[in-house]
Amino acid sequence: MARFEGVLLNERVSYEIALFRMQGIVAAFSIGCFEIVNTSFALTRFLIFSLLLLFPMAWGQGGLPASLKPIRQDAEWAVNWWMPRHEEKLAEAKERGEEVDLLFVGDSITHYWAEGLWAERYGRRNAFNLGFSGDRTEHVLWRIENGAFRNLAPKVTVLMIGTNNTGHDEGQPAADTIRGIEAILDEIKERLPKTKIILHAVFPRGAKTDDRLRLVNDKINKALPMVAKAKGAEFLDINRFFLERDGTLRRNIMPDLLHPNEAGYKLWAEGLAPSLTRYFGEKKAAKPRVISLWPKAVPSPHTLSLVETSEVREKAPLYGVGLSGLHRRCEFQDG
Repeated sequence: MARFEGVLLNERVSYEIALFRMQGIVAAFSIGCFEIVNTSFALTRFLIFSLLLLFPMAWGQGGLPASLKPIRQDAEWAVNWWMPRHEEKLAEAKERGEEVDLLFVGDSITHYWAEGLWAERYGRRNAFNLGFSGDRTEHVLWRIENGAFRNLAPKVTVLMIGTNNTGHDEGQPAADTIRGIEAILDEIKERLPKTKIILHAVFPRGAKTDDRLRLVNDKINKALPMVAKAKGAEFLDINRFFLERDGTLRRNIMPDLLHPNEAGYKLWAEGLAPSLTRYFGEKKAAKPRVISLWPKAVPSPHTLSLVETSEVREKAPLYGVGLSGLHRRCEFQDG
């Protein structure tokens, strides 16, 4: 049984072609709820072949929303660096792909991680940055189709994308952006089958809770938990880190009301850390146990809080004093 996927009127339709009882004169062909039954196997084969040729015309990309059509970045401000960056990333993946344990995929918010903070937080995890400024879901799909994941096999992949779908020109509907994110998750699962996926909520934008573009992102985020669950990914929403109690976006975190500054990236790293710790199997450092030995036992010579009192200095030198005398003439200093 072969399975074909198409899109009609922006809805995914599944077409199943089943051929059975092919020994003789009866073949049944089903597409959705339509059935063609013919007594001539040769004619049936001809019909199948003809219909398959028509699929791209009837259900090709012409019926897809922009968020699902893989395209190169064509913004005037990006054309001079976007393809060179893509080529550089392909070369970098070829050179160090085997050692990459952590992969970030996204737009400018991922692209512009502060270098020092990136090295500090993710250097030991051999992180790889596939964030491209200005990218929408369709650009990420193009990059994936054109080798972005080649030579990579990360343990964990972090995805955040969608805010440029919201903000581009008149903006794409939330439902279309959601479908684009679903398509990217499908690509990740197919091309990186062993990776654990963390799907971020799209970060907040705009000053207030009633900002038009913020509201679109909110619609996207409302759907993403179910999307992540269906795709076997973890949904992670840390947006509260960037907001005041009344929902106002903190300008000391995102000065332009869209991109984090270094303080914002530190908050992102803190919010992401528990998930990465869980997936990488790292244990939290145990808190030191404080054992009180004094005055019930002889203190270690490394006990820095042990100080000589004036009584010791006046009545006897420290050397030559018995343990009982030392006990009487020494005390802990508070603080």
